[in-house]
Amino acid sequence: AAHPVTGALLRFIDVVEFGAQANGESWGRSPNGAPGELTPMQQRTLGAANSDPRIGPVVISEIHYNPADPGGLPAGVSPQDLEFVEIWNPTEAAVNLTDWRLAGGIDFDFAADTMLTPGAAMIVVSFDLTDADKLAAFRAAFGLDEGATIVGGYSGHLSDEGETIRLERPDEPPAEEPTFIPRLLEDRASWETVSPWPTDANGGGPSLHRNSPATLGTQATGWSSGAPSPGTVDLPPRVTQILVASDGWSTTFLDALQGLGMGDQGFLVSSGAAQLEPLPWINLNQIQFVFTGPVNVTMDDLSVFGVSVSKYSFAAFNYDAPSLTATWTLAATIGIDRLALLLSGVTSPTGQALDGEWTDGASTLSGDGAAGGDLLFRLDVLPGDANQSGDVLSADVILVRNAQFKAAGGAAFDPMLDL
Repeated sequence: AAHPVTGALLRFIDVVEFGAQANGESWGRSPNGAPGELTPMQQRTLGAANSDPRIGPVVISEIHYNPADPGGLPAGVSPQDLEFVEIWNPTEAAVNLTDWRLAGGIDFDFAADTMLTPGAAMIVVSFDLTDADKLAAFRAAFGLDEGATIVGGYSGHLSDEGETIRLERPDEPPAEEPTFIPRLLEDRASWETVSPWPTDANGGGPSLHRNSPATLGTQATGWSSGAPSPGTVDLPPRVTQILVASDGWSTTFLDALQGLGMGDQGFLVSSGAAQLEPLPWINLNQIQFVFTGPVNVTMDDLSVFGVSVSKYSFAAFNYDAPSLTATWTLAATIGIDRLALLLSGVTSPTGQALDGEWTDGASTLSGDGAAGGDLLFRLDVLPGDANQSGDVLSADVILVRNAQFKAAGGAAFDPMLDL
């Protein structure tokens, strides 16, 4: 605001800063309308409430900014040499960190062709790895063997008074500046030394641990304190996708679904408002859950209740660890029914309970950021409802009949009409 006579600046109403943006990606505040920095959004919502933020998927998962003195450090090694930043790849694909960097309170450029494998965590330290004494002291302090992935060292040190650091990935250089590398925000982490931030991480021994890869790293609710565990991420598992399928579906049909972005090895049930649109297939007999990380899961952890069938039984179960996918095969196909899927008893390999809360028609990822909570997911099946209107009418018959000679994978193929 400006003085009405002199024009002098009196106060700021608002101010925002942001860096390079990916094509087609908007930035906004999260929660919607809250004060604070802008962050990338999952969707553009001009004229409507902001979507959930786009976080990562590679995230800053642990920060040890003010290590306590463990005692017995060799000459030339200080507690400050025990600080670290951990980054984690919770996805199913390896990430090449060429031209990635950490910036903000510290600066570090990852070496070309540094690979972060699926589910792996990488430790970034402040000292040069050629310093054998510091590296040995670091490994000894946290009980790390030669298998731990350690890179460094970054310039500067993590502030004991709170600050923000950024994980940035490269974008394609613009045609007019082929040597310029835009840096896109992958993740951002902040900390403070007063409540509601965990205060015991400030020299008390614990480090900051990210509660979930789906929580903002700039908010206190995104972090908890715990014993330092560089190179190991132990978050409660969450469900990221729910799919349905049939063991009678052909490879061609499954490939067509994948090519249309409708699911891998099954049909991805829509989350959000489209969750309860009826599924039209006549031979559904499989339900799949995809998790955010490795889990202990058994056939007995899922119960499927219906209106037409009070409780479904299972004929087979499989958990595919590489894809983090559990598949239940029902003893019979699903007819006209309204289903409730109840998932409970799932844990991480270290015993963390499933973070499972789900709000039908709103959630896109299970959980609230804390371990515990069963997942209850509603699903409607109406065989023959090709247009997903909630009724099977002559319009559905016409749609299916007109599509009967369109091969799976063809240009005009619609999986919803291949019943």
